[in-house]
Amino acid sequence: MPPVRTTECETAIATARADVARADTKAQVASAAVLAVGLAIAPNVDQLTTAGRVIGAIAAIAALVALAAAGMVLWPRTGAPTGATLRALDAELIAIRELAGKKFRAIRFAYAATGITVVAVIAALAL
Repeated sequence: MPPVRTTECETAIATARADVARADTKAQVASAAVLAVGLAIAPNVDQLTTAGRVIGAIAAIAALVALAAAGMVLWPRTGAPTGATLRALDAELIAIRELAGKKFRAIRFAYAATGITVVAVIAALAL
């Protein structure tokens, strides 16, 4: 029976690693969106009204928060597989699942900050 359990753990680890990879991809998308929005508003800063500049500053702060949260997603790595013993596989599975959970919490925060950035940039440009 242990080989079946080992195979189940290996399958669960592969699934957890795929979840981590999806979180990394989402963080890259959030980072790219924030940078694109920043590059869109940067040439127009001198044309903004005072209220637009204040909202633009809020957008810049939200963009920095979004980039920091995306960095928190991308920084932790899963490492190499630890081995084929059942105890090692269980420990690896727990560690990767915890990492995936942390990454998805951070990506939700990054997306929220990205949304605030986009709304603030649109408001700044509209004023």
